Amino acid sequence: MNFKKYTIFLVFLFSLLIRTIYLGKVPVGVTNDEANVAYDTFLLTQTGKDQWGKSWPFEFKGFGDYRLPVYQYLLYPLVKFLGIDAWVIRLPIAIFSSLTIILLYYFVLLLFKDYKHKHKLALISALVLTINPWHFGMSRWIMESNLALFFSLLAVFLFLRKQKYDWLLSTIFFVLAIYTYYGARFFLPLLFFYLMATKKWSKKELINYIGVIIILCLPLLINNFLGGGFSRIRQVNLTHDLGLVGQVERYREACLHFDLFKIGPNYRVLIQYVCMGFFNKPVFWLRQFVLNYLNHFSFAFLFFEKLEQGWQFLPPHSFFYFFNIPFLIMGLFSIFSKYRKQAWLLIIWLLVSPLADSITGQGHYARSLTMLIPIVIFTAFGYLNTFGYLKHLKLKKIILGTSLVFAGFFVLMFFIKYFTVLPFSQSKYSHYEYKPLFSYLKQIEDDYEQIYISRKVRDTKQYIFYLYYNKIPAKEFFKLHMIREDGTDGWVKVGRLGKYWFLDDVNQVKKYPPQSLLVVAPEEYDQGGDLQRIYYIDGEEAFRIFKTNDLFY
Repeated sequence: MNFKKYTIFLVFLFSLLIRTIYLGKVPVGVTNDEANVAYDTFLLTQTGKDQWGKSWPFEFKGFGDYRLPVYQYLLYPLVKFLGIDAWVIRLPIAIFSSLTIILLYYFVLLLFKDYKHKHKLALISALVLTINPWHFGMSRWIMESNLALFFSLLAVFLFLRKQKYDWLLSTIFFVLAIYTYYGARFFLPLLFFYLMATKKWSKKELINYIGVIIILCLPLLINNFLGGGFSRIRQVNLTHDLGLVGQVERYREACLHFDLFKIGPNYRVLIQYVCMGFFNKPVFWLRQFVLNYLNHFSFAFLFFEKLEQGWQFLPPHSFFYFFNIPFLIMGLFSIFSKYRKQAWLLIIWLLVSPLADSITGQGHYARSLTMLIPIVIFTAFGYLNTFGYLKHLKLKKIILGTSLVFAGFFVLMFFIKYFTVLPFSQSKYSHYEYKPLFSYLKQIEDDYEQIYISRKVRDTKQYIFYLYYNKIPAKEFFKLHMIREDGTDGWVKVGRLGKYWFLDDVNQVKKYPPQSLLVVAPEEYDQGGDLQRIYYIDGEEAFRIFKTNDLFY
């Protein structure tokens, strides 16, 4: 193994170490999506069926959000032999995230194969991605976008490499990414249209390439129309933003009723057309989409610390270190001045990355994750060129040493915050409270007829935590008395699992039966006489548990 391969191998080991250490403990608890993925896979290993009784599903209905299948089938052998502990279900993401760093190294080598410092650029790119807060945080919990990022980068890498069977392998990984994460369905086709337009194709090559893509995507297309493939898009897109719809109605009403210029009733029809022309849903949706899209490129989104973000994957911190800003700008100008072809590929990559996310909001940490790759490469190019301009060796050493100490301080501070501040301050967002709750209820459930849990304050699909933490086996799960109902936009609510009832609020039951338990958030029912209290790590109260005999009406 030569020195260059030895170095990148050490980078891989380091990235894997920091992405797997305390993997089951930080983030604390598991999210409802993690519990859902884990339990569905747990059932698969026992019966080949998911929680809906569907055998080897093409998509997992879950809470009604229809999760794509690749991650769960990838997780299958681990769950089969190791169970559904938090570190087990997160391990594939941690591994593939580390492999993405190695893949980025070779992608940069290929993309800048004519650059004399390509090995340095590739190594710096890998190091920047290794310690990047956004990528690091996303690599330690279940989020399919990270797996899709690996498949996407590998598909582009193979497309550009152009060896004998690379076109076929590229197509396979292209389709795998689309089967892994919904956002890839917007990002990858647009990027590949650009790549295909830059390549000279023979008629046979083009037919083979497009034919394989159509054949491999055919089950996806059929599922979109016959299954629940469009459900997730309907649940999160702008057209279902009730706040935006309400804003349109308020604006139009104000426009119709406020006759500032006193033009009289003869012109009311004209006013109506003007108001309807400016204040309507398509105009507002388009306006919001553009604002959402532009927000992804703002310094506030990328470099400013989000103090009250309420996320489970990062402590209060920015996606990128603020000291990267000048190097990112320098990298953009440097690449365009020297390597315009490569620069345009990275710019197109960057521009199409936020499109899917812009349909849903102003910036989601998962749906816009593909932005990482071009930004990291631009930043690495900026680092290399900035210090390359320094000709005086002694001055270069002084500035480089000072810069490394400065940057190292803030990088170290991030990692300390991640392993200390994140568990303490963000435990409510990673739903730590359900582990002690269901551990306590498990000890005493045989003494009570019914157990009622209110979801009014914390609607987190609580039933899945009962199944996950108690590891309810398949033969017992399918015998449980279950009440399910479809809510708005396809979301599913579980009202009952055996003796456990999950309520919209405490008033849903008019008179609780004796010898039962009621679990509520303190904000909903704060009377004294509770049997037990459940706390977050920071000491904030999460739940109070009452005997129904002791309730005050």
